[in-house]
Formats: sequence, C-alpha cells, structure tokens
Amino acid sequence: SVTTGYTAIPMPGNGLDAITKEALGLQATHAILDGEHLPGSPGAVAEQLHPTRTEAVPGQTMFVLELAPERQPQ
Repeated sequence: SVTTGYTAIPMPGNGLDAITKEALGLQATHAILDGEHLPGSPGAVAEQLHPTRTEAVPGQTMFVLELAPERQPQ
C-alpha cells in the first residue's frame, strides 16, 4: 500500500465475511479498510476481525487493523 507502506493485496468488496475469510486464509497481519466504506459497523468489523490494534492513517479515511497472528478460521 502506498498509503501505509505495508505489503498489501486488494481485499474482496463483497462484505465482511469475504474480507474475514481472505484475511484469515492469507494469514494477514494487517487489514487496511476505508473508514467511509466499512463492510459493516465499526463494532461488527472489530467483532469479526478481532484486531489487536486499530490505527487511523493521518490525513486519510483509512484504518489499519493489526490482526492477531494466532487467529484461526471459525
């Protein structure tokens, strides 16, 4: 991602379940989501992805979610 400097791939745009499946399947360490177009409420995103840390990107609407490495698909 040019915005964050993290190695990144495009995430699916068809809902939170698809994003979660992709993140877990690729064992992603971070998810970068647009705060203006979240795939659910902030609470639903946190409940499903269980980030260990969430950080706003200064000057952007993006959020970087640090994902727990021990998370396993449910």
